[in-house]
Amino acid sequence: MPKLYKKAVHTLQNEGLSSFLNKTKNKIVDTYKKATFKPYIITKSVSDESFQFLISDLFAKSWYDRPHAWPELVWVKENAIVEGDIVADCGAHHGLTGLLFAKCVGSTGEVIGFEALPKNVTIALENIRLNKAKNFEVRNFAVGSHKGDTKFLVYSNGSVGERDDMEVVTVPMIALDEAFISKKPTFLKIDVEGYEIEVLKGAKEILKTLPKLDIEIHCFCFKEPVGAVEELLSLLPLANYQAYIQLLVDGSIVPYNPGEHTPQLIAKHDVVHFFALPKKNIATPLGIVNS
Repeated sequence: MPKLYKKAVHTLQNEGLSSFLNKTKNKIVDTYKKATFKPYIITKSVSDESFQFLISDLFAKSWYDRPHAWPELVWVKENAIVEGDIVADCGAHHGLTGLLFAKCVGSTGEVIGFEALPKNVTIALENIRLNKAKNFEVRNFAVGSHKGDTKFLVYSNGSVGERDDMEVVTVPMIALDEAFISKKPTFLKIDVEGYEIEVLKGAKEILKTLPKLDIEIHCFCFKEPVGAVEELLSLLPLANYQAYIQLLVDGSIVPYNPGEHTPQLIAKHDVVHFFALPKKNIATPLGIVNS
């Protein structure tokens, strides 16, 4: 029995005719929008940096072609990333953060993006070409705790895993410690839709060098959010860092206080940004100064 038929029967039996008709209407509208959508290019500005950016599909339109302050990216630019940094951009998507980072690190720095979905890699590569960003490359890998293959959900903001109701593709996976043998990254950005712990497990050697960190913690993706947050924080050498936290999307970024920002509190929020700077780099209102 086709999945679509099963879903239709389930909706009728459990939600009624009105819900079924409404979902059918929305499905028809979404299908029409997808069929008639034509990619286009915009001039995108983030933290006073502008670049050409391909809006490739409806997801990209809803996510990127809109006014958005991106306070976490502004904070990173003003307090963390500097010229000459080597950046590992885990979850490069369409290349937005990578393009910003590439401008920040300059010709002496380098941005290596990791993106699992081949379609997203193609889009990111086109955005690199549009902006002639010679210091930014994207590799078609998921990032995890080891080298191998993994199942990945096929949607624009996809993640490692499997679901009966979604298309899945097998993609190559690599650990950061295997990707960076000699020259270690000085800045890690991790945005991997709930797979953060596995990425950190695969970066034990890199973490010993105390790279600057920008980790997006997807609490809503964890089966046991409190335990997952506790495990994630335990993987970080926090005694050697000054950390900062953003509990709310687009909210303020404040110094991380373990007594206040407990795993229980963090786990109550869907998505939390966690930043960490080595204590030799102290963030001040005027930027980074060496202690």
